[in-house]
Amino acid sequence: MKFLFQVISIAIISLVVFISSCVHDPVLPESYKSDTPIFTGDCSPDTLYFSRDIAPIFNANCATSNCHDAATAQDGVDLSTYSQIIKTGKVKPYNASDSEIIEVLTKNGEDQMPPPPATHLPSDVIALLEKWINQGALNLECEDINVVCDSVNMSYTDDILPILNVSCVSCHSAPSPGGGIDLSSYANIKTQVDKGKLMGAIEHKSGFVPMPQGGGKLGNCDISKLNGWITDGASNN
Repeated sequence: MKFLFQVISIAIISLVVFISSCVHDPVLPESYKSDTPIFTGDCSPDTLYFSRDIAPIFNANCATSNCHDAATAQDGVDLSTYSQIIKTGKVKPYNASDSEIIEVLTKNGEDQMPPPPATHLPSDVIALLEKWINQGALNLECEDINVVCDSVNMSYTDDILPILNVSCVSCHSAPSPGGGIDLSSYANIKTQVDKGKLMGAIEHKSGFVPMPQGGGKLGNCDISKLNGWITDGASNN
């Protein structure tokens, strides 16, 4: 009888551990392991799309040479593709607060990302990643068939700064000015604009180091917005 009780106790404990494991580490559907996007048709203003909204953040700030690109995969973390971001970034769909990628982006100290002396990504960029994860961290793709790129009367605060925050500032901040270039303030950005260096790098013109370094070229609409802002005088409004 005593032996039977022990067997039943062990079985119950094993079942509890198994259930607990399933709760905390669920098996993700195959779609999270594939880099094939899920096409949803027309874009929704309330939904974040990986290729349009999220991939540029990782390409510009993380998946760069000697860091978390496929070739380097520092510390075993490869953030160059959707499936690897989910897997090695330890993303927990619908749960940003329990996703390791958000933890390292928001913590302080030697384990933070980007590593010191670089500063954290801008808070609005981190909020975008959190929103994407809380929406399910899906590899969604859509078609902006009814969206026209507006590049007229661009506002530095509303239109230009978000582009630079996503694609440039993490590598070109005051604590970590890549190539000696700090793009964390309007005055410094305007200096690069006046020298013709900002658009030369962003448009990948001959004689300039293409930016974002190691990442893809900015989208045509973002480039048009930057050009429109500069053409209008690159004012701080």
